[in-house]
Amino acid sequence: MKKIIASLVVLAWALSLSAQASSAQTSANKSGQTSAKKSGQASAKASGQTPAPATQTPAAPVPPAQPFPLMTQLPTGAAQAEPNAGSTSFTFVVAGDNRPANSGDPLTKAMLDMVQRLSANPPDFVVWNGDTVYGKQEVGITEQYAQFLGALKPLTVPVFNAPGNHEMVVQTLITCGTTSDPWNGELPDFSGSMMADYETSMAPPYGMFRYGNAAFLIINTDDVLDVTLANACVYNGYVGKTQLASLQATLDQLSADASVTHIFCFMHRPIKDKGGSQIGAPKGDTSDYGTQVEAFRRLLDQGKYPKMTFVFASHDHLLYVDPAPSNPTGPFTGSSPDKRKPVFIVTGGAGAPLSGCKNGKGGEPGAFFHYLTVTVNGS
Repeated sequence: MKKIIASLVVLAWALSLSAQASSAQTSANKSGQTSAKKSGQASAKASGQTPAPATQTPAAPVPPAQPFPLMTQLPTGAAQAEPNAGSTSFTFVVAGDNRPANSGDPLTKAMLDMVQRLSANPPDFVVWNGDTVYGKQEVGITEQYAQFLGALKPLTVPVFNAPGNHEMVVQTLITCGTTSDPWNGELPDFSGSMMADYETSMAPPYGMFRYGNAAFLIINTDDVLDVTLANACVYNGYVGKTQLASLQATLDQLSADASVTHIFCFMHRPIKDKGGSQIGAPKGDTSDYGTQVEAFRRLLDQGKYPKMTFVFASHDHLLYVDPAPSNPTGPFTGSSPDKRKPVFIVTGGAGAPLSGCKNGKGGEPGAFFHYLTVTVNGS
């Protein structure tokens, strides 16, 4: 059995802005840290939906499943990541959702303070869970990427990213919600321009990298639709057929690889969350869209892969852990191999407006600025 510990780091200045604040271990730093040992530790609104014009892309045959491609690090100027194949003890940081509240706003203080902290005490590498920019339209997004990457330059370690909806979708004029709670639907960019901009400025939308005795899978939860979506208001993330087949092939391959002790997954939209942020169609949706999204959820939530210790996501701007830990701010622990389901962690406190907070007050439980520090210790 190999242990992993995740701890939480919380930004001290953020305590007054959150409903709850405390130090923790996957570890969560209330600016947030998580640690992992070979046994493993890791310190949408659901209101009424209005019918909208049908959205459809031509169905294409799915090619034979290939493993995930190599994931490259973000072009921050840091030295090229080395796999360090013989390492069984290392530390990495997980964070997500630093995007500003409004288009055109500057980078948030929480995000800049986080970078300063990490540059003073750098981990081996960092994985971001998306929403790095306000985005949601192609105009100006390359400049926003450049601003985000420039802010990361003080970090001398590699940074990887799992893209979020703000990188991959476009805001539509389709009215959803209710009269008292209206909102505009969002959809993946069918033109491919948003994804092309992301790949040019940042990295591939999904892939895998290795470090030490672990494998790290980056998943795109706002894939371009390859099924018909009859109502744009039900859209709540998507993992396409090709990516899903590749993900399963990769998990099967890694499970049989004796050099892999831990498998970590990173994505933007969570599978587990207490609100409406989870990726998925409305309950009972048996459409092609609903069936495909459910297949993705089931793949990671069936307990089939004992090496899969933690699944990290963001999207909801708070800290949430499933199954619920005895200490809500960590440390969070796991083991490998473990026949139970992985620990699912939502870490969305890298600077975006905190869930439920208004004018720096209130907030949902777990709504504080943070990042996770994960320490792996085990052969």
